[in-house]
This record gives sequence, C-alpha cells and structure tokens, in this order.
Amino acid sequence: MTEPYNLPSAKVVNVLVANDVVTTTIEISNESYLGYPIAPADLRRPKTHEGLWEFHQLVERDGPRLVFETYRPVQAPPEPGGAYVFCSCWIPDAMDAVRDLSATWERLSYLARDDCVWCPLTYDRMDEQAEGYQSVHGWITVAAYREFIEEDRLRVRTNWRSIEVRDGSSGS
Repeated sequence: MTEPYNLPSAKVVNVLVANDVVTTTIEISNESYLGYPIAPADLRRPKTHEGLWEFHQLVERDGPRLVFETYRPVQAPPEPGGAYVFCSCWIPDAMDAVRDLSATWERLSYLARDDCVWCPLTYDRMDEQAEGYQSVHGWITVAAYREFIEEDRLRVRTNWRSIEVRDGSSGS
C-alpha cells in the first residue's frame, strides 16, 4: 500500500514589501520535497489546495527556510504566522524553456488532436488549443508564451536573481 502524496505545510515567517517586490520568508515542514526548480511556487489553502500567493524566484535558502521574491503582485501578501501548503509549480524542462533566450518560438496552429501533450508552464492540454508556440523545447500555449516569454512576469528571462541552478543545488 502506498501513502498518498502530501505537499509540505508552510508557515509564513516574514513579509517585506518594497515598491513592486514582495519578499516572503517561509519555513516548510518537509525539506526533502524540494527539488529544482523550487520556484515558481505558491502557497495554498490547506484543505482545498486553492492557490493563494505566488512566489516567482527563490533568492535565499537555509535548509527548510526559504526566501522568495514576488513581482507586481495583484493581491495582498500573506500574513506572518499564517499556515499554508507549499507547492512548487514547474518541472526542470519548463524552467529551461523559459530561461533559454536563444530559443526561437514560432506561433503555429496546433493540429495534433490525438496527442497527450501538456504545456509545461500552465499544464493546459495542447489538444484543446487552436494555436500554440513551438520551439526546440516543445509546445506551450499562447497564454503561456505571452505571460512567461514575452512579458516575463516572473523576471526569469530579464532579471534572474534566483539562487537555483539546474544541477539541483540551491544554496542550502
């Protein structure tokens, strides 16, 4: 019998707001959960797993204590002392696709209706999209291209501040 997959709990330790950047320190319950990339990530409501707060880049780490930056947030930041569930959002190939400034993305009609292809950035099914962007990294949705490549909402392409590197180390 296998145990169900459980996301680690997270406690907000500190929140600092400076202009359009919110720096949030959290402590998670299970450090072994962490793998590259830790961010982007989010805090979720414990019972429903509803996403409540996004983390864009991991800027410091001391074991289970993680410090993230969030850029141009659209909601109020979490309160210190708040208890949540922590979830990393991307797989390594997704981060590689976004960080690759030499990749050429071409907007094309998506015609492979019987394939099981998912956008690695949004997890939307590509066979439900009329169009998408394709590169050496595969397919992403038009919305993902706009948000993560064109607008660089996470500042991953234009202002990389994260301590994370592809080999899995993250300054711990």
